[in-house]
Amino acid sequence: MDKVERVNSAQELFDGYAKSYDAALSSALAPSGESREFFAHGRVEWLRRCWVSLARVHDGCWTLAAEMDRRRRCAASSRR
Repeated sequence: MDKVERVNSAQELFDGYAKSYDAALSSALAPSGESREFFAHGRVEWLRRCWVSLARVHDGCWTLAAEMDRRRRCAASSRR
């Protein structure tokens, strides 16, 4: 399979799933009783907290240690 065929195949796969995405999402969310907006709001809030933690880098220097701390905080906050 060449590159063009792989791209076409991937596009077809994506388009096929996109057609049934709303039904799949509704089915996945149904047991929770919450709306898609509820979960979208939660994800946006999670992202906001990650950005806030990023802004708290100790001395304003971007270091590997700061990046690892940011990732740890974001991962921990996503489990709450």
